[in-house]
Amino acid sequence: MQIPRELEARAQLISGYDYIVSARFHGLVLAILAGVPFMGLGDEPKIVNLCTKFQMPYLSFLSSTPSIQMTVKSFIKRRKANQSSRFIFDRSQLM
Repeated sequence: MQIPRELEARAQLISGYDYIVSARFHGLVLAILAGVPFMGLGDEPKIVNLCTKFQMPYLSFLSSTPSIQMTVKSFIKRRKANQSSRFIFDRSQLM
């Protein structure tokens, strides 16, 4: 599969995903643009701030959090319980 270069085409490609888990800022932004729920991994302020702003979970490696497996399972369970797996946002929130 060839990955498109254009941002909109990439967002379209992942728009069919149920959720995105990423340790990369741009991966999370792409999930937002595609309207796909996401979970951030890591302790970089930009990851934590983005997840917090969009009320999405993140897994900190520095704090005493549950295991990665437990956190991801909890995230998936919550998403499945939600009737709509998509979320709506105002693009101005990215500014």
